[in-house]
Amino acid sequence: MKTKSLLCAAVIGIAAATSLTGCGNGSPEENLVSAIRAAETGKWAEAKKFADRAVVGSPDHIGALIMRSIACEKCEKYDQAVDSARRAVNLAPNSFAALYTLGKLYSSDPLRNAEAVNTLNKALRVRPDSVETKILLCNIFNRMYANAGERYLLQLKKNQEFAKDSALLSQLGVIYARSNKATLAKNMFIAAYRSDRKNPDIVFNAARFFSEYQPIPKVSKQLYAEFSNLAAGREKYTAELAEAKAAIGR
Repeated sequence: MKTKSLLCAAVIGIAAATSLTGCGNGSPEENLVSAIRAAETGKWAEAKKFADRAVVGSPDHIGALIMRSIACEKCEKYDQAVDSARRAVNLAPNSFAALYTLGKLYSSDPLRNAEAVNTLNKALRVRPDSVETKILLCNIFNRMYANAGERYLLQLKKNQEFAKDSALLSQLGVIYARSNKATLAKNMFIAAYRSDRKNPDIVFNAARFFSEYQPIPKVSKQLYAEFSNLAAGREKYTAELAEAKAAIGR
């Protein structure tokens, strides 16, 4: 599912809202502003350098800690990123930006699914209309093969921007199939396929449904053939391509 990157805007807002008093040469506030400007142009090593200085100068500044966390993640310093985000959450447990930043970091580690869900739900309680938080939760539950993602998918589906999102529809189809709601699953897979016939994941999910859950061999073989053409030569689809080849040969 596609996500929107709204994080820099959120950090800038936090920084402005919690700005430090005084602004001398090389002050924490100046370093934070420099970090944000570097981040806006994708200069993450530079952003980290200035964020580090801002945090050293003001260890309890929420905006500086969040900015450092984001910069550390971009520089592949995961442990440092988590440390800064945790410190921000401990200092401001009701800060959406802090909770979302930490939850997003947790969501990148499959071993931290539970921590990610818990933290992102806290963020959602602060900002119930947060689309980006719901998307992360959907993707985590999808990775876990957990049906708990249904509630967030349905909430997103009410948003006009995502009502016809092929990945969202396909994820709903998978959940309905696992829940033995065959008619609902069929409708979702067909809608997802009509929305994006060029996406290998969408086509494969529909093919598997019509092969295993509501068998229609002619349809499943056609879809598996379409998938094979779309995914040919792509290593990430090795297992799926083998499944498609076997299904077509039956």
